[in-house]
Amino acid sequence: MKYFLKAKDYPRAVSIIERLGMESLQAGRTSDLSQWISNLPSEIIHENPWLLLYQTMAQPYSVGTETVQSLEKAYKLFKQRGETRGILFSLARLIPVSIRAGFQPIPIVQLIEEAKASLHLAELVNNPRETAMLLHALGTGYILVEGEIRKGVRFCQNASLLFRQIKETDLEIDTKALSALGLIQIGEFSLAEDILKSMERTVEKHAHPEFKIPPFMADCLLAIYQGQFKKAKDLCEKLQTEIDNHGFVWMVPWTLDISGYLEFCQRKFAEAEEIGNRYLSLAQSIKNPVYKGLALRLLGLISLHRQDFEKAKERIHQVTEIFSKEAPSRHELTRAKMMMGLIDYHLKEYESAEEALKESLDYFNEISGYQSLTEAHLIMAFHKFAKGQRDEAVFHLETGFQIARERKYEYFYILSDEYLKKACLLALELEVDQAVDYAAHLLATRLSHTPDKEFEPLSHHPNLKIRNRTREIRRTIHRSRAPHLSIETLGGFRVIRGDALMREDEWDRSQPKQLLKAIVSYGTKEIPKETLIDQLWPEERPKSAENDFKTALQRLRKSLEPEMNKEFGSSYIHLQDNIVSLDADLCQVDANDILPSVNKGQEKKKKKNPREALSTYNEAIEMYKGDFLPDETYLPWAEKRREELKGKYVDALGKAANLYDKQGAVRKAIDCHKKMIQVDPLLEESYQKLMSLCYSKGMYNEALRAYESCQKVLKKELHSKPDPLTTALYKMILEKIQST
Repeated sequence: MKYFLKAKDYPRAVSIIERLGMESLQAGRTSDLSQWISNLPSEIIHENPWLLLYQTMAQPYSVGTETVQSLEKAYKLFKQRGETRGILFSLARLIPVSIRAGFQPIPIVQLIEEAKASLHLAELVNNPRETAMLLHALGTGYILVEGEIRKGVRFCQNASLLFRQIKETDLEIDTKALSALGLIQIGEFSLAEDILKSMERTVEKHAHPEFKIPPFMADCLLAIYQGQFKKAKDLCEKLQTEIDNHGFVWMVPWTLDISGYLEFCQRKFAEAEEIGNRYLSLAQSIKNPVYKGLALRLLGLISLHRQDFEKAKERIHQVTEIFSKEAPSRHELTRAKMMMGLIDYHLKEYESAEEALKESLDYFNEISGYQSLTEAHLIMAFHKFAKGQRDEAVFHLETGFQIARERKYEYFYILSDEYLKKACLLALELEVDQAVDYAAHLLATRLSHTPDKEFEPLSHHPNLKIRNRTREIRRTIHRSRAPHLSIETLGGFRVIRGDALMREDEWDRSQPKQLLKAIVSYGTKEIPKETLIDQLWPEERPKSAENDFKTALQRLRKSLEPEMNKEFGSSYIHLQDNIVSLDADLCQVDANDILPSVNKGQEKKKKKNPREALSTYNEAIEMYKGDFLPDETYLPWAEKRREELKGKYVDALGKAANLYDKQGAVRKAIDCHKKMIQVDPLLEESYQKLMSLCYSKGMYNEALRAYESCQKVLKKELHSKPDPLTTALYKMILEKIQST
């Protein structure tokens, strides 16, 4: 090739490129192919459809007007020549490039019809690559222009199967990412997530750098649509790193779109607007109406949430013009109309609002675009309520929240948190039975940042049922803001509130701490008040002891929660019907976790799953950091719990030792028995097993030392001698040593 180009033997060079161009693309030699073509005279390139096609295919993400014009010319030349393969390839390339460039000299609708006819031809001549590329093009057209997203996803899924069969990994990845994008747009998040997860390893190991970008982008959009902004931000930063590392300037508009929306979501409107204006300026400079429409949508959304409704209307009107004429997209157009319906509702232009919202409801219902359909119903509920049409508002709230509950939607791209909160409060106010539960759930979780003052109208509602439900939600929100308590009792007593260890000066005297220790000693839940009084104030008269208990309880609650809410009381310590409990959700006690782990290990062992049983026993062993409340040596209520936990720890060690022994992990079994002896020096059975295990490994001296330790401790503590079995083991080991 270099020889022919240097000799200016262009006919032979062109012949080789025509013959080897597709192979070069499949082999990833796009830069070589691009360089060969660039060394040819422009008049030769412009008259040869294969050269025009390969020139654009060597730069898969170049989407300018010149690229579209080159593909259009190639397509027409192929049609004139009657070259079937060329027609199929150029058409498959022309559709997605025209859409992304926002430049459609041949209307996309016409190209889609021609692609469907050509698809039949590709299948007849059995060209799987051409068929797959046409299926991908049709998927792009239906998802991004026609708005028949589910049909587009089906085309993409068929294309990805063909690409896999012919081992076109990059194109398979690109097509799957497009499928995921379509599913995200219609709110099928779990399906989109499955697709993206299914190709993670392939993308990491086999994809060329430029084909790693579409899955990244889809993953980022999925996080945004689900309201997972931290994840989206992390993905956006990784995306930016890829762009910087490889010089993918064609991705810059998308990163502006994502980063601008992320700033908007955090209500950083000034920062979001600055990014939006940069986005718009870039779109105008490269003359891409698609990016221009998306940039204006972002700016319109910012104006809407700033309550600058006139400016929002002006911007969204421009968006509708772009997506209806310059860069047709039924899905984006309808979303813009839904936004216009929300703006007109604020401007009290009810007739135009209703028209836009009805159109939105019809379209999203037609395509089963569940997330946007939910948004349209909630906006229509605002509109109907403002017009005094209560029953219709209730209907739209019921329908919207029912979809949201079934699909587990907790965030909406256009409404964001502010309007979702408004919808939840309206559902409560109107007593919408089918909506109240999920609205309450959202207010108590996703929307728990809602200021308490916004609940005031409902807190004073004439309907007792609404007042009670509102109080319940407010209490849940209050509890969600309380830091978790981690109460450590093994090896010492510590209380960690949130991420900070409670200092001694934060306890209101010593008695509250003693009360908490007693509560923990009795298992943390359903403890009769009288039990605690009897243990902590045994010598006091009943009335005096009752008063001491009340004082200690109040001081304990204030120590743990200095800013305790008077209306809701303590988040951590509950007293109801003379029964005391720690809050199970907010308080974690290390001592409470050992018993379930040991029991779980026993269940695994019964089910003949020794590996999992051993893992569970080891979890319990790791939890035991030392004796329970070691500073409270002489308190009977602490001693009882201490011995119980010590017994469970020893039990876990013994069972772990047996499993290790059966696995042949003798040294680990020896370690378990040593720990058992350390905790309970009078456990003669462990000395026996330790001696046997050491003997089996030829560790005779260590076995003898184990016997001597046993003999010494029994004499000192019990004034007795080792068991005959222990002594027999000792003698056997001695004989073995003497014989060797």
